[in-house]
Amino acid sequence: MLIPDQILKRDMAAVETVGAAAGRSLLNAICLLRNRWSTTPTAITVSKEDDATPAWTGALSTAVGAAQITSVDAA
Repeated sequence: MLIPDQILKRDMAAVETVGAAAGRSLLNAICLLRNRWSTTPTAITVSKEDDATPAWTGALSTAVGAAQITSVDAA
């Protein structure tokens, strides 16, 4: 099996990091795509693979009149 195939099929909860993952790491980018996240009017919190522990938070900007997405919880 090719290495990219093995990486892309890996459960990200099984990836071991020494300390916290770097803020702009691929692992943290993938968290936003697949893990639970929620927002307040001014911030977004993205969870780790357990959907409970925060992986990272960031500031949000909004546009007047735009509908706000408040959460995603992929099954």
